[in-house]
Amino acid sequence: MEDRVIILEDNAYFDALLDKVNGAKSNILISMYIFKTTSKESSSANQIKKALVKAAKRGVHVKVLLELEGG
Repeated sequence: MEDRVIILEDNAYFDALLDKVNGAKSNILISMYIFKTTSKESSSANQIKKALVKAAKRGVHVKVLLELEGG
C-alpha cells in the first residue's frame, strides 16, 4: 500500500466520501465538525445522510460523531 495524502475540497470531498460510504462492507466511522442537512434533497449533506442510512440497512456498522456548533 502506498502512503499518500490527498487534499479534497468542496464537491470532490463529498463525492469521494459518498463513494467510500457506498462501497463500505463492514464498518463506517465518520467524524465531522459541521454537518448540516437542508430541505434541499440533492444537497451533499442529505446525500451522505441517505447513503449512511442505506449502509446501515445493508448491515454495515455505522457510527457518526458530530460536534455541536460552537462546542
